[in-house]
Amino acid sequence: MWYIDVPYRYIKQIDLTESLQLPDAEFSSLDASCEDWLHSLPPALRLTTASIYTRKDSSQLGALFLLHCAYHITLCDLYRISMPVLLPGILRTRLSVELTSDQQTFRALYQRKCFEHSKDAAGILMKAVSHGAKYLADTWLCTCAFESTRTMLYYSVQGVDRDQGNNRELVLETIPLFQANMKAMRLMIPLFATAERCVSTTSPC
Repeated sequence: MWYIDVPYRYIKQIDLTESLQLPDAEFSSLDASCEDWLHSLPPALRLTTASIYTRKDSSQLGALFLLHCAYHITLCDLYRISMPVLLPGILRTRLSVELTSDQQTFRALYQRKCFEHSKDAAGILMKAVSHGAKYLADTWLCTCAFESTRTMLYYSVQGVDRDQGNNRELVLETIPLFQANMKAMRLMIPLFATAERCVSTTSPC
């Protein structure tokens, strides 16, 4: 499926022998393509009250939630180029380079965008839980919940465009979404072995 590895393929081929200037043309193209894809969806595939109940009646609601979670987590994967610490080891090593002062603007903007998409994914999982655990029956939703959670936690603590004055607001904003992700992952434990590992990794207890 298109959304799983496109961001990682892009990151893997960045030429770090040259000065790192982001966003480059390919990044911007991928970003725009994702947005174009979302806007091209027919009404029946948009995440609306009408489409939710139509898909629920036809037993396709889980697929609709997965489609939209995948969109938001795909953009999180792409935007995490601004948060190298959240990337897998080899990619983190490649991109953990000092940015020039003008590149800090890029990092701040896309960290915020990454945070917003991680919240959107959590909101979708919250909706899925409200309709019943059976709508979480796809193993990739567990990954979506995990990635959404760690992105929100990282940004709340380390985001570069924040000051100490809004830390409390960010935490309060994130808590219900973090709780929703944890609930979703716990509901998935009977379904997928990976869910228990994700819960133990993200749980503060």
